[in-house]
Amino acid sequence: MQPKTPYLSPKFATYVQDFLLDRGIEPSEFFDIEEFPHKNVQELSPAINIDYVAKMFEIVSKKLDKPLFGLELAQGFHFDSSSMIVLAMLSAKNATGLLETLLKYDKYVDTAISLEFTIINNEGCLSIELLSPEGTNTAQISLFLVFLLLLSLQRATRTMPKVNKICLVDQFNSADIKQKVDLRDTKFEHSINKNYIFFDLQYLKTKLNSHNELLHEVICTALDKYYSYRSGRCDIIDIVSREILIQNKTSIPSIITIARALNMSERSLRRLLSEHEITFKELKSEVFLQRASYYLEYTNMTISQIAYELGYSEPSSFNRAFKSYCDQTPDVFRKKNSNVD
Repeated sequence: MQPKTPYLSPKFATYVQDFLLDRGIEPSEFFDIEEFPHKNVQELSPAINIDYVAKMFEIVSKKLDKPLFGLELAQGFHFDSSSMIVLAMLSAKNATGLLETLLKYDKYVDTAISLEFTIINNEGCLSIELLSPEGTNTAQISLFLVFLLLLSLQRATRTMPKVNKICLVDQFNSADIKQKVDLRDTKFEHSINKNYIFFDLQYLKTKLNSHNELLHEVICTALDKYYSYRSGRCDIIDIVSREILIQNKTSIPSIITIARALNMSERSLRRLLSEHEITFKELKSEVFLQRASYYLEYTNMTISQIAYELGYSEPSSFNRAFKSYCDQTPDVFRKKNSNVD
């Protein structure tokens, strides 16, 4: 299998279209309307590669001279026609529940977004990492995601979230941001690889005014079924592959931990993989080597860094595994396929 370009929900095209139409601008003035994926977008319409979405955001930002386009897009977000995941988030019990709902379901629709939540020094830290080919300008997408989350919390609690610090991968003028959003006490910093939001831990206990226990249960049950491996709508190979990468960040993924994360028995997972004529060990190796191909093609990471990132104890072990995967060494693959200047 060739490494897939990370993708985003087709709803991102709808968000851009709504922003333009709200201002009396036809999308055809900005995009080739035959290629613009905006018509009849549904929850499971074909996904869009992140580099295409980034290009859409960048075009609108430049043509309308809006350096904070991502923030303005979040401010004009149409909650009344948002996705099921957003509705599930808003109907959660409290701010923590909203974040937990996001982390649970977003992985099924946005493989280009990697989310993690941790407690650091009495703060709740949410990291938002965009996985994209080297050279993709994701500045406006980052801005949109950070502020869509904050404005969703504001809508649900009727007050602006208490945020101690925001770290953005791309540099924006914090004074300009604070003119648009009431974050006067929030510190802004530049980050290297990920966007971070540091919440006041006490704030995360805040109950949502939009909480609706029955609605939340109904939507989450529907989402569980909708994105279940049993529904036929989700590729079990994609789901397991993503979970392997997520777990690999903090531990060594095993068939037991993956099955537990997907709410199924180890036996069921083995059977499902067997139906696709692949074992867990084979899939895990394939996932790591696909990710290695991505790193070699789109980043400047050294061979040793890639080997360590993927859990190999020695670069030599990684070299052997990679060569058996694609009949060439990592160095040769990089020389032939690198997209990094």
